[in-house]
Amino acid sequence: MASNRIGEMSASMAVLCLLVESPDTTASLGVRLVKQFPDARWSRSAAHNNMESLAKQGFIRLVRKGPGGTSSLDSYEATREGVAQARRWIRESAVIPPVLRDGLQAKLEFSREEEDLLGLLETVREEEDAYARRYAEAHRGDVRARQARRRLRARGKRASLVDLVGDVKLADEAAVWGLMVKRLERLRENLEDALDELQGPASGPADG
Repeated sequence: MASNRIGEMSASMAVLCLLVESPDTTASLGVRLVKQFPDARWSRSAAHNNMESLAKQGFIRLVRKGPGGTSSLDSYEATREGVAQARRWIRESAVIPPVLRDGLQAKLEFSREEEDLLGLLETVREEEDAYARRYAEAHRGDVRARQARRRLRARGKRASLVDLVGDVKLADEAAVWGLMVKRLERLRENLEDALDELQGPASGPADG
């Protein structure tokens, strides 16, 4: 994990942060990892794959062996060094500018045939629809969160820190999905324009 750029999210850092929240077994951590970060698309085995590295770095420690020697039921907790590492990751800034390893950019770079552009256009259309659905879902959650806060304030109450952070996360998710929808919409339009120009009638020499 020491090789990661500050601010980047890795499965290892996610596992560490989950253990800072509460000690857990490897199997349960795998479930929490997938549930809490569904869009990262980590598998449940990602938790198991990172336990040894985290332990070697002194960020977590084994507190109880699993019954019958079942390693997936081994219980771990974050050490003081692990808590400090997690807090440092939360508070420090990411590398600016971020690393750009975008799949669509790479596909554009290597598109050399008309069929490549046609296939890429179909991909972009599918991704645009998928992102639009995620944006709508996140936007509804953001609206519900803001309405809930207004109801609390009307009763003279304040939301908890955990709830407020959750609401901020929802709003940010909606913003991220919305930006992606706009990006894909613009990319789709540019690809359509490029294909129209490519497939349009070529202009011949003017008659004398």
